[in-house]
Amino acid sequence: MSKNSKETLITKRTALKKTLIQPSDENHYEALYDSMSEMVEVIELIYDEKQQPVDFYIRNVNISFAKLLNKTKEELIDKKITAVVGIIEDYWLSSFASVDKTGKPLSFKSYGAEFDKYYFVSAWKIREGRVGISLTCITANEKAEIKLKKKIEKEKNARNKSEKQLKKKSLELQNSLDALHSLNIKLAFQNQEKDERAAELANIKIELEEQIICLNEAAIVSETDAEGNLIFVNDNFCKMFGYQRKELIGKSHAVVKSGKHPSNFLKNIWSTINIGKVWKGEIINKAKGSTDFIWLDMTITPFTDIHGKIVKYVGIQFDITAQVKQRQALLKQAEKLASVNLKLASQNKEKDKRVKELAKAMYDLSYQNEEKDKRSKELILAKEEKEKRARELAIANIELAFQNKEKEQRANELAIANAELAFQNKEKDKRAHELIIAKEEKEKRAKELTIANAELAFQNKEKDKRGNELIIANKEKDKRVEELAIAKELRQFIETSSTPIFGIDKTGLINEWNQASERVTGYQKEEVLGINWLIFTPKKSEKGARQVLYMVLKGKQTANFEFAIVAKDNKEVILLVNSSTRRDIHGNVTGVLAVGQDITELVGYRNELEIKVKERTLKLNQALEKQKELNELKSKFVSTASHEFRTPLTAINFAAGSIKKYWGKMEPGIVEQKLYKIENQVLHMTRLLDDVLIVGQAGAGKLKNHPSNVHLGDFMKEIIEEVSISQEQSHQIALIDPNNLKENIIFIDKKLGRNVFTNLISNAVKYSGNSKKITVEFSSEKNNIIISVTDFGIGISKRELKTIFHPFSRGQNVDLIQGTGLGLSIAKEAIEIMNGEIIIKSAIGKGTTFTAKLPKLNNNDV
Repeated sequence: MSKNSKETLITKRTALKKTLIQPSDENHYEALYDSMSEMVEVIELIYDEKQQPVDFYIRNVNISFAKLLNKTKEELIDKKITAVVGIIEDYWLSSFASVDKTGKPLSFKSYGAEFDKYYFVSAWKIREGRVGISLTCITANEKAEIKLKKKIEKEKNARNKSEKQLKKKSLELQNSLDALHSLNIKLAFQNQEKDERAAELANIKIELEEQIICLNEAAIVSETDAEGNLIFVNDNFCKMFGYQRKELIGKSHAVVKSGKHPSNFLKNIWSTINIGKVWKGEIINKAKGSTDFIWLDMTITPFTDIHGKIVKYVGIQFDITAQVKQRQALLKQAEKLASVNLKLASQNKEKDKRVKELAKAMYDLSYQNEEKDKRSKELILAKEEKEKRARELAIANIELAFQNKEKEQRANELAIANAELAFQNKEKDKRAHELIIAKEEKEKRAKELTIANAELAFQNKEKDKRGNELIIANKEKDKRVEELAIAKELRQFIETSSTPIFGIDKTGLINEWNQASERVTGYQKEEVLGINWLIFTPKKSEKGARQVLYMVLKGKQTANFEFAIVAKDNKEVILLVNSSTRRDIHGNVTGVLAVGQDITELVGYRNELEIKVKERTLKLNQALEKQKELNELKSKFVSTASHEFRTPLTAINFAAGSIKKYWGKMEPGIVEQKLYKIENQVLHMTRLLDDVLIVGQAGAGKLKNHPSNVHLGDFMKEIIEEVSISQEQSHQIALIDPNNLKENIIFIDKKLGRNVFTNLISNAVKYSGNSKKITVEFSSEKNNIIISVTDFGIGISKRELKTIFHPFSRGQNVDLIQGTGLGLSIAKEAIEIMNGEIIIKSAIGKGTTFTAKLPKLNNNDV
């Protein structure tokens, strides 16, 4: 939403605000206070004579705080904190005292040892002598962050360890290559001394065996025959599975089987290695006499004889039990977090129950107020009735006095009558009768007076009763005044809270907005009251915000919801919000109360941390991949080198043994043949060592280009003759030069170039099959001379063309042809170092063409 649209809606605030019910009574603020899911309290600090904080009184708490301490509010209010909890951190007291003395709010993270939880604590000054405290439980986030940091540290250590291992392995490989290089130099100077050469080759074999021993030291190694029976196990294997070597040799590898894998898992392994492929994966085995399972990262490599038949399998294993257990522990932690969420849901139900009880209590209080007003009216009527009775009693007294006077008058008249008795006998009876009537009237008046006195006594009792009721009413009034004071303090607590607190009614309009909300968003209370809250919500967060509002209006509390708000300066603020349902005294839903915590910086830090974790994970994975490649390279090197060295060593050993055994009986021609055979095998091994040395130099970045101007025709003719002689002229190698380019000068490293084309032409001869024709063709382009070597033999499949230049890579159709898989790798490395390019085209059964592009003469050097 644009800024102008937002301002237009805000200008309607005044009109909308008039339609809202402004919450101002104490019941509203007390309900608001208790409905907070955050734990809040109002405290009064206690200082010693040096004005140092030593304790504090709890002057008010909400229900959430009381639940934390497993007590009721009444059990906590006006109690010292040290009487409630056993441990309170000193820096809590000093922090709260700082707020009390300076008036400056503060926030900090803390670990509560009493409950083994982490809290985000906010403190602010409400008024003189009163400090508000808010505690938000952030245990899950903190533990997740600690766990993440530990994971990063662990990954960092693992990466450092892998890098060290990688450097160590690289150094070992380089040392091996250096040793091979030294040996190659010795062989070059001692070509005529066959016995010493054989001894040196034996030393090479020993070194290779030592490298295998190093592998045995680092890994768990086993060898089985083609049927899966153990023929070799190293010490690590025996130590891991608790067997003596003699207990294992000849037994099936299944002796360490755990029984945890389904049958098809083992069938898949056998189906893979039986066709000559390497199997890699995780497997579970079990030690002798143990019920514990051992997780292993295993590689099984099949080995074949010269006829391509599998003769044995070599298994290299690494113990990964600790890593698997850690992975399982993480899964258990996730289940534990789910259990905690269920517990929080139960606590929310308990809170709803408390809210309903509070609503009923407020309803009872309202009824008592109505009864009090009714009693007051009755007391006023009784007082008026009493005054009326008093007036009637006064009139009766006056009447009685009048009658007494009348009686005296009658007595006087009787005296006169008696004096005149003689004359008035008839009047005597008449007067006597009147006297009787007067007496009866007097008695009647006396009875009425008695009744009036009784009525007066009753009225006095009623007056006392009404007086007692007034005393009770006054006490009730004092209680209401105290409640109003508490409500005022709670209102001030909410307004001055350092935590953003805002309320939303059922229609989505904002009806609460404290000072912290103003500070975080930049909007004043008057600007937002009566405005729909979604105006301040980014579009990307609107759907989630609506869902949360809907859930809370249905009576469900939400905890730790990340809520985005667009502040007045158009910056996005992230709040970690806990929201609860607001109800009236009848239990009807009236809206939502939300308590937030500004986590904008924390989210930024978390996002940066996640990016760093991904980057470090990527680097670690790359290092691990490099480590795996190095291990595979070393494994292939050991396998290939041992095979390639074993064949010429066997031939040399056999020829030397024959000469030694039959020296006196053997004809000179036969001796010469055998010496020639020894010489050829030594030459073959020398070339193999040269290849290994070049691969090592290329991998270590030590292969250098020393270009010079080379005559193309002479250079290639010499190489073709050397290959033809070494192959006993078994194939016709034709040089095709339609454009007469052989007189051209190329600018290359002569030594590297010789290695490249010797490999390419030798391979063409080796893999030409039944075809006896090889072509070497010259062509040209602007800055390059192009040399193409073509055979018409067995060819290379499309799938294998992708990896044909990798070290030790060999096609499936060349198993019976001797080779190391290093030649093409060396050729590619060398051509690229010489600023050239190599291209391959091939088809199964039709042959292969390798095209090398090399730079022409550098005119600046002429």
